[in-house]
Amino acid sequence: MCTTPYLQQLHFEGFLRFLQVDLGLTEEQIQDALKELDGPTAVVASRAYILAYDHLGRYVSQLLTARQLKAFVTQNETVLTDDEDRFFFARSLLETATLTATERAQIIAAVPEDYQPNLIRWFGSDHTNPV
Repeated sequence: MCTTPYLQQLHFEGFLRFLQVDLGLTEEQIQDALKELDGPTAVVASRAYILAYDHLGRYVSQLLTARQLKAFVTQNETVLTDDEDRFFFARSLLETATLTATERAQIIAAVPEDYQPNLIRWFGSDHTNPV
């Protein structure tokens, strides 16, 4: 759990670097994802990390297919759980309208185990038995 503003900032900035390296997001794409929050600098200044993770997840969910989303969360469980605020990133990955119920269930099954009960509550119990 990030308890100090400094640690929150370090975790957030580290996550932005991770998205650039792992997904190949550019500075422009990160700016675009966070434009409603006035960009990463404003996020840090206002400590709006939960909102920023949410916006980043929505942006990433539009870039990746369901199969790629599932692979991404499976391969990056540690990164997704390094900071409890990243739950909001994981949740927003699932909010894309392009996912079918089955795809959403498969991704929920792939996210870190600690996140699954809340995601099942958020998206409904029909997502508990992925095909």
